[in-house]
Amino acid sequence: MERLCEKEFKSIVAGRKAGEQLAFIEKEIWDMDLSGMDLSGMDFTLSSFQNTVLNGVDFEGSSVENALFDGCGLRGANFRNAEMKTASFRYCDMRECNIKGANLFGAVPIWRALFPMRIRGGSGSTARKRARFSAIRNASMTGWCSSLSRRMPGGLPRRCRPAGAVRRRC
Repeated sequence: MERLCEKEFKSIVAGRKAGEQLAFIEKEIWDMDLSGMDLSGMDFTLSSFQNTVLNGVDFEGSSVENALFDGCGLRGANFRNAEMKTASFRYCDMRECNIKGANLFGAVPIWRALFPMRIRGGSGSTARKRARFSAIRNASMTGWCSSLSRRMPGGLPRRCRPAGAVRRRC
């Protein structure tokens, strides 16, 4: 993989013509602040984003297939209609992300990393589970759960469903 520096990456994106689709295939993007950038319609297949701030970035219509997001701030990022097949999101803050119409087949979210929180009061694991699932329900990431449950035979595993949720049968 070729590693890109922040100055080089920003100059390539800034020089993009309207409607031009850039390809950053198998690139390493480390320790950058790309907040608010327009990366829509780009190809980031097999790329790695590590310790990168991507808050409010527009990935609409982009391809992030098989990409790794590790320790990234993705708060408010727009992944509308993006190809996110088998993408991995580890230790990322994905609150307020828009994933409507995105292809999430095989994508690997780590829920604890997506919704880090401390639980005060209540007892044991039941209180933690309820708080975690209420955070999931209240976040705009709920589309992720419903799209995964439609693709998984039998729906989400019992441990991934909020208490009282009923599995629908088709």
